[in-house]
Amino acid sequence: MQGPARLYHGIVCLVHHPGIGELIMTRRIGLLAYGVLSALLCLGAAPLSPLRVSDNGHFLVTQDGTPFFWLGDTAWSLTKLSNDDIRLYLTDRAAKGFTGIQVTGGFNEDWMGFRESPFLDGDTDRPRESYWRHVDFIVDEAARQGLYVDLVVMWGQAYKQAFDGDAEKARRLGLWLGTRYRDRSNVIWVVSGEYDSINDYVPTLSDEQRALFVAMAEGLRLGHGGRQLMSIHPGAPASSAPEFHQEPWLDFNMLQSGHMDDAQAWQCHWSGGRCGEAYELVAMEYDRRPVKPVIDAEPIYDTKPDGFYMGAPGPGPRVGEDVMRRKAYWAVFAGAFGHVYGHNDIEIFYVPGEPTSNGQRGHWQKALDAPAAGQLRHLRTLVESRPMLTRIPDQSLIASDPGRGIHHAQATRASDGTYAWIYLPTGGSVVANLERLAAPGTASWFDPRTGQTIPVGGFVNRGTREFDAPGEVRSGNDWVLVLDVQIARSADGKGE
Repeated sequence: MQGPARLYHGIVCLVHHPGIGELIMTRRIGLLAYGVLSALLCLGAAPLSPLRVSDNGHFLVTQDGTPFFWLGDTAWSLTKLSNDDIRLYLTDRAAKGFTGIQVTGGFNEDWMGFRESPFLDGDTDRPRESYWRHVDFIVDEAARQGLYVDLVVMWGQAYKQAFDGDAEKARRLGLWLGTRYRDRSNVIWVVSGEYDSINDYVPTLSDEQRALFVAMAEGLRLGHGGRQLMSIHPGAPASSAPEFHQEPWLDFNMLQSGHMDDAQAWQCHWSGGRCGEAYELVAMEYDRRPVKPVIDAEPIYDTKPDGFYMGAPGPGPRVGEDVMRRKAYWAVFAGAFGHVYGHNDIEIFYVPGEPTSNGQRGHWQKALDAPAAGQLRHLRTLVESRPMLTRIPDQSLIASDPGRGIHHAQATRASDGTYAWIYLPTGGSVVANLERLAAPGTASWFDPRTGQTIPVGGFVNRGTREFDAPGEVRSGNDWVLVLDVQIARSADGKGE
């Protein structure tokens, strides 16, 4: 079957989308032949560069080694929108400095909403072509806007109804999806959303459950031939690593730090103690071997009630821009390769009057201009302003008490000591260990709300020194202490 014309940077391409029956024949004649056919149908296309893992294992880069900062937005239910609304959303996110989005492709949970069902009679061996052409439009329009797409196959719980324990059926769908999107260089595969929902959020999967996800991943990889990165999204607060870190198809770990303002104030019954905060979860995976990149793919959403899914005594007050910035800077400074933002009204593209049980309250279009959505680009700008691939987490930069709860200070620096940053989520003072810097330099305060800096003055790289952030100590008065050494730095962002 010949698919619709596809536009890449002004060049029209014809795309062939084989059915699952055709793919069985394709496997017999070889995927190489299919790849040649695809190339002939789309000569001259110039898509976004595919991403790969950096040589040091902690970051993502383009194919030529250029560092890439993932600033993602959560758009689980984007498929329910019209093409015009999809363009509106993607244009807005690109203009605000986002570099990627998260979208659910296959079966959604009921609360996410459907435009139409992705499979005829719910049979994954019978994809509904009109639905998947709509997904094609999302992926291609995102590419036109310079955005990558974390494409989630389906939610974990949906694996039950879709496959009923049949791993080979999951593999067939993975092969079909991987083949269909193999030439979309802006696609990153997420094998499942909240994969542990297949097990009612009990973290340890049965062998049969795990086999479904592995088969899907192997089918995807066979289909795209290793061209696209892959991961899997867990429930909260958890990481993909305990179940899947050793899998060869898992290119990076995803976290869900969870829908809590201060995670350490909550008890996680499945772990037998307090919940882990974003910086703790990231640090654990940063140190895991073999080294793989890590990202917090789901912190608490903007305007979500605190502890919404945690039971008593919640839910608490709705959170805002201060919490969004705090979670992002914590995670990135702890070693994440980027960050994913989400707004409670945008995740399902809510319109007042629609049914919801997840705390939505306002129109998604109004939520596009939430303050945090425009502020997180300053984190991206800061990270991209210095060599990215040599950046390491280093709490030894903090010679004073780093604080607890929402006051926790998080530090990062270049491995060669040419720059260092300390994030203070509530302002106040910090004693910096200047001996972690390579030479004397200058200090300044970076404002996460505006991206502007306030000069402090020079420092020598001996002993310690106390720095006082502007303003009073309170949530929302967050600052980054920036320490720059006065020696030549690489300007290409690749480090030295």
